[in-house]
Amino acid sequence: MQRAGRTRYLAVAAPARVAGFNDVPTVAESGGPAGFELSAWTALLAPKGTPKAVVEKIQKDVAAVLAEPDVKDKYATLFYEPYALNSEQFLQQLRSDTTRYGDTIKRLNISLD
Repeated sequence: MQRAGRTRYLAVAAPARVAGFNDVPTVAESGGPAGFELSAWTALLAPKGTPKAVVEKIQKDVAAVLAEPDVKDKYATLFYEPYALNSEQFLQQLRSDTTRYGDTIKRLNISLD
């Protein structure tokens, strides 16, 4: 829609401009706070106790698919940059996001009530 001129993106909440949308500035470049970043991710999880070799094989196969040019191009149209993490990298990402969003939720006193 943006490329068709029907909408105009004001900024991306990312540390750098998004490939394919180089004319869309980051939040910081638009005058917003530096370091403002909002991301979402999806994960493929295996049941506890799945053999490490099986987990590694799945991770390798998924990474190979995500690296295919047509898959990357499709995701790029959605402002999504696919990437694959190994188990330890995923746990590190999960911990980091839990801390970051948890701190924000506490600071803003957000609750489900």
